[in-house]
Parts: sequence; structure tokens; C-alpha cells
Amino acid sequence: PVDPLPAEDVRQILDEQFGADIACCIPIMLETFRLFRANRIGAVLGRSGFSLRDLIKWCRRVQLLCRGQDMPAVKSVEDLPHAVRLIAAREAEDGFCAGWAKPAATRRAVDLIRSVWKIDERYTSAERPQILRTPLVFQIGRYQLDVHEQVTSIQHGISGLQVDDSAAEQYTETTHSLVVLEKVAACAKLGEPCLLVGETGTGKTSSVQHVARAVNRKLVVINLNQQTDASDLVGGFKPVDVAQLARPIVETFEKAFCKTFSRTSNASLLNSLHKALKTNNWKSMLKLMNSTLDSVTTANMSTPKRKKGAARWNKVREQVARFEQQCSGKRSFSFSFVEGALVSAIRAGDWVLLDEINLAPAETLERLAGLLDGDDGSLCLTERGDTEALPRNKQFRLFACMNPPTDAGKKELPAGLRSRFTEVLVPEMTNAEDLRQIVAESLRSCPAAQVQDPKGAVTHIVDFYLQVRQAAARGDLLDGAEARPVYTLRTLTRSLNYTIDMVAEYGLHRSLFDGICMSFLTQLQCKYHATFEQLIKKCLLPGVNLETLRGSQNRG
Repeated sequence: PVDPLPAEDVRQILDEQFGADIACCIPIMLETFRLFRANRIGAVLGRSGFSLRDLIKWCRRVQLLCRGQDMPAVKSVEDLPHAVRLIAAREAEDGFCAGWAKPAATRRAVDLIRSVWKIDERYTSAERPQILRTPLVFQIGRYQLDVHEQVTSIQHGISGLQVDDSAAEQYTETTHSLVVLEKVAACAKLGEPCLLVGETGTGKTSSVQHVARAVNRKLVVINLNQQTDASDLVGGFKPVDVAQLARPIVETFEKAFCKTFSRTSNASLLNSLHKALKTNNWKSMLKLMNSTLDSVTTANMSTPKRKKGAARWNKVREQVARFEQQCSGKRSFSFSFVEGALVSAIRAGDWVLLDEINLAPAETLERLAGLLDGDDGSLCLTERGDTEALPRNKQFRLFACMNPPTDAGKKELPAGLRSRFTEVLVPEMTNAEDLRQIVAESLRSCPAAQVQDPKGAVTHIVDFYLQVRQAAARGDLLDGAEARPVYTLRTLTRSLNYTIDMVAEYGLHRSLFDGICMSFLTQLQCKYHATFEQLIKKCLLPGVNLETLRGSQNRG
């Protein structure tokens, strides 16, 4: 086994990389890291331990946020400005504690961080992050992202089908969701691969979509499962129409041609080239391009403009030669390497979200390892015969989501892969105030709901939701598989969507009753229906006769 680096070597690494900006913080950060290891905080939190990679991530974050801060030479942590200590402590909490669902252990780790950095208890890390939106920047909490000029979001299944996801579902910015958004934005700012862990319906995918939409970044969502193959991510050889191969070659040829020669003087050649492409006359098209390439070879390429284009023409020559081989037969199609959605995103600088990542086979996940090796990590398409890694666009970002491995088919990520991600725990939303905000936002278009009334429908719906979750957790309700039903925020919003759609025809009480029963009751065995209806009478519709409501067919 390879032993960890000695403390003096770690200190030298940090001094060389970060000493110019946060030299006064490095000794205290090393002491914090030492205490984490000495107290086995990693094992307490449920992970194998903390590595030098975690320490460097922490330093990078503190370096970014402390730029412009007064950094005097200090003898003790108390001599550091309070703002610097607070930044360092909060980033340590996010970096070391944000991905673990053990409240007592997390509290112990947070207390250790705050004791080392001398942070008063009143400065809580759970405060509501503030949002600032301008045409140029999107800032949430401590992190500011540049807004891009374009926006698109697409979704891929393993079949490669693309679905426009621009009309994403409504996202309510509660305190709970904003805390998650700030952590996602931090990973996006620093280029760290981000792994969101949480139960179904907690808002993992929608949090990434919301940040991507706020900064106008194209987000490619790739849904993984047990049958996902590496070729679904990186691509593979597939039969394609020859016309599909010819079109990008003509575009590349024309771009190179117009940067070297006059478009006006050679209009007839370009028109003939387009005509050959349109009529699938590959022989004529190749003849035109090869004759031009011969001219380029003999032309004077010493002028600055043409010398700069020499590399461009070499690329065109390679593509034309490859196409000539592919269309040499009489078939109307040819085999070509078609790049997968992940590879296209790496080139273009798009954001990628790998949903349900822990469902994918281990051999598929191994292809991601290169992407997680720092800012320049990439992939090498050995399937195509490449020997060099793909050029990675600086704007590319990688996110992943997974449910805890508690259900069938869901497993832990390999430790070597998981440790390269920055983990963000997305807990279930149980705060009544946050839930009231979501329900009120959902029912805002329904006047009958009286969302401003503190004793109205919004409060009743939230009370019911919390009570029915508690009943399911106690085992008072069981589904058809003799298991405790799983009620999430997704279940609740599905009920509210039905209520909104039907309230004009059946009124608030009847549409709400039907929506709740459709989403919550239908999972249960018949013998638990009476218990469920008691919860409706007590919490959701107090004072309403359910028999009369059930038999009512009146509209409006």
C-alpha cells in the first residue's frame, strides 16, 4: 500500500499552490485536517476517510472567496479577520460534512471545525442564502456565476432520444432548496464534479436544472440504468446515411475555403459543390474538393492569412480521404463512429447530469474516471482508435444524482469513483414553513384556496402531509407489498396539480380530496383506507362530511 504523504510534504504542496493568497490560513487548515484524521471523523460520518484531494478542494474554495480580504501575518487563529474565519469554517462544513446523513456525527464534525476556527454558535451555516440576478451574473449565497448567452436543456435516455426540457416544472426557492442550490453553484463555479445524494422526490435533478437555467447553460440529462453501456455515453460505430457524413465535411470545407480564397470569385465552384451534395452525387463532390485540395497544395501558403489556414486544410484533407473510403461501395449507408451525448458535451462546454448513476454497471462507470481527474480531466476514445484525450472545453461541468442504496438494484458507487466527487446531501423537506411556501405557490392560481389565510387550505394540506408521512413511518399504513409507503414532495405536488386542473369543475374540496386519494390512497391495502380517511377528516378537510363529498357530482 502507498502511505499518505508526510505532513511536511502536504504543507509544501499547499504553500506552493495557495501560499500567495491564503498563507496565513494554511497552518490552521492543516491543523483542522489533522484533527479530522486523528478523531476519525471520516469513519464517524460513514466514509472511508478524507484525502489530500479534499484538503486541496477546501483550499481552492477559500482562496477564491478570500480574494480582496485583508490577510495579515498572524500568530493565532484569533488574529485572522472574522470574515476570513467564517468563510474557511463554512467551506470546511460544505466540503467535509455536506454529503452525510448522520445528524449526530455531522454535528460533532461541525463543532470541531467551529472550535478550531473560533466561530461563535450564532453564525449558523443553515441561514437562507441570498439570490442576486442580473443580465450578466447569477449569485446565490457566497458564489457568483456568469450568465451565458444561450439556454437549452435536453434529456437523453439510453436510446439516444432527445427531449426538449426547456419548459421545466415550477421551482420554489425555499430555504431548504436555496441551501442546496448554493452548494451546486459552488461546484459549478470551481469545476468540481458534483454528486447529489438523496431519496426520490427530494429535488436533486430539479436543483441542477434550476442553476443551469439561471445561467443559461445547456444541460444534458442522461438517465442511467442497469443496461446502460459505455457506448451510450461516449458513442460507437453505427450505420449512418452517407448524406449525414457528407454534410459536415462540406461545411468544414466551405469554412476553410472562404478563409483562404474569395467566396465571390469562386461562387460557381461552391454552387456546384452544394448541387452535388443535394443530389447525392458523391463522385462529383469528391472531384471538386480534391481538385481544390490540389490547388491548395501548390498555392503559395506563405502569406500570414494562408499560413494560418494550413492546419485547417490538413483537417479537411483527412476528412475528405476518410469520406472517400466510406462511400467507395454501392451501399446507401456506411459505418461511422457516432459520438455520444457525453462526448459532445465535453467538446461544446455543456453541462451534463448523470441521473441514477449508481444503477449503471461498474464497467460503464469506469469510463468516467478520467473526467474526474481535475479541471483538465477528459476521455480518450479508444473505441475509435484515438491515442490522445479529447480536448475538454473549460465550461464543461459534470453532475450526478443517486438515491441511497436501500432499494433493489441500487448499490453504492465504487469508493474510488465516489471520492472524486464533491458530495451534496439533499435531505427530504420536512420544514412546515418551506412546505407552506411550496403549497401556496402551487395553489396561487386558485382563488378558492385562499393561500394568504393562515388557517386555510395551505395549512391543512401541510398538516396532512406531515401527519401521513409520520403514519407511514410508524407502520400504521402499508402498501400492497406489505411495505411502508413512500410519500415524498413529488407525491404531494402531483396531488396539487390535479387539484388545480379540476377545481373549476368540481370545487376545491372535491378536487383536493380526489387528488390526495389518487396519489396517496391508491398505494394502500384496503384495510388501511379507514385509517387514511381519518387523517383526511382530522387534518385535510376538518368539518367536511366525506360521504356527502364523495357522492357529490355538483360542479363549480
